[in-house]
Amino acid sequence: MLRVDELTAAFKKKEQRIVRGKRRLAKKLDVFLTRSRDAVVNLESELPAVLQRLGLDRKLKEKATADCAGVGPVRSLHHSE
Repeated sequence: MLRVDELTAAFKKKEQRIVRGKRRLAKKLDVFLTRSRDAVVNLESELPAVLQRLGLDRKLKEKATADCAGVGPVRSLHHSE
C-alpha cells in the first residue's frame, strides 16, 4: 500500500505534467492564432490585386456606388496587435 507522502509526490508529478501540457497547448494555440491573423492580413493585401486582374474591382466599385449611395467605405474587422 502506498504511503501518504508517496501519494502526494505522485499527485504533484501528475499535476506538473498537466500544467506542462496546458502550457504546450497554449503555445500551440497562440502560434495557430498568429499564423491565422497573418494569413488574413496577407489575403486582405492580395485581394485588391486579384480583383483588378480579373476586372472585378471596377464592377464592384460601380455596383457599390449604384446600390450604396451615401454609405462609407467598408473596413476590415481585422485588428493588428
